[in-house]
Amino acid sequence: VFALAIIALAAWLARELGRRREEPVAGIGDGKLLRQVLDVLPVGVQISDRHGQPLLGNAQAGRPWPIIKRPQNNHAGNQTSQSTQTDAGNPAGQEVFDFETAAGDRKTLLGTRTSIINSDHEMVGDISVFEEVSEQRALQASLRESESRFRALIQNNFDAVLITHGDDAIAFANREAGALLGYSEQELGALGIQALTDGAGPQLATLLEQRRQTGSARGELRLRHRNGSVFPAEVSSSVFQDRNGLTCAITILRDLTSERRAEEHIEYLAYHDELTGIPNRAYFQRAAEQILASGQNPDRSCSLLLIDLDPQGNASTGLGI
Repeated sequence: VFALAIIALAAWLARELGRRREEPVAGIGDGKLLRQVLDVLPVGVQISDRHGQPLLGNAQAGRPWPIIKRPQNNHAGNQTSQSTQTDAGNPAGQEVFDFETAAGDRKTLLGTRTSIINSDHEMVGDISVFEEVSEQRALQASLRESESRFRALIQNNFDAVLITHGDDAIAFANREAGALLGYSEQELGALGIQALTDGAGPQLATLLEQRRQTGSARGELRLRHRNGSVFPAEVSSSVFQDRNGLTCAITILRDLTSERRAEEHIEYLAYHDELTGIPNRAYFQRAAEQILASGQNPDRSCSLLLIDLDPQGNASTGLGI
C-alpha cells in the first residue's frame, strides 16, 4: 500500500511538471520539486523512459537492488545471488526479490512498477519503487509458524477446545469438541454456546460475568449432547485478542461423567456394607445428625427407635452389621 501511494505521488508530480512544461526529457520531467520529494522518501524510487533507461532516482534507488522487469539494468554492487518470484498475494505490477548480499545476509525486496501515461494516453515511461521488506516477511513467517503450532496444539489436545467470538459465537472447535458434543465444527458454529448448555441454572451467566471482569473463568456446566443426554463438564475459559484486535475467548471443556460416577461409587462404599449393600454405622451417624439438625426447628419433631437384634453375633456375621 505504501509503495502504491509513492507511485501515485510520483506520477502526479511527473504529470504536473509536464503540464507546467518543466519536463526536458521524453515527457518525464526532473524538476526540482520532484527531486526534493524523491530524496526524502524512505524507499527507492526510479523513473525511466519508455525504453527502460533510468532518468531520475533518489539515493535509495542507488542501492544494489534489482530493477523490476528489466534484469539487464541490474546493478552489480555487492549483490552475489538473486531470485525473483511473483507473489500471488500482490497486485499486478509487483514482484518479490529474494537475494543474498556478499556478507551472506538474506534480503527480501518488494518491487512495484507502473507506467506513466501522458495526456495523449501514450506511455512515456515508468516508475519503479523498491522497498526492503525483510523484517516484515520474517514477522509474517514467524506469525504463520506460531499459528500453525497453535492450531496443531489445539487440534491434537485431549480435551475439547472451543474458540469463541463474544459470549456465544463459536469460531473454531477441535475434533475432541465434536466427539464430546456429537456435532461437527460447522454445526457447532451454527449453534453457539447457549444451545449446548442445559440451561437449568445460572452457571453459564456466572462464568461469563466472571470472565468479563477478570479475563478468565473456571467452573462447571451441564452440557447437552446431540442425543439429548446431559452431562457435567469442567469449563476453563480465557480472553485474548486476535490479530485484528477482536476480543475472543478460548474455552476448554472436560467431561466429568466418569469422575462423578467414581465419586458416587466411593461415597456409596463409605456408607454401605460392601457384602450386603445395607447402610452401615457411618450412614446411620450421618443420617442421625441430619435429622437431629432438622429437629431443632420448633415446628418439627423427631424420635429414635432402637431395635435390639438377638443373638447379635449371628446377625453381625450373616448380615455384615
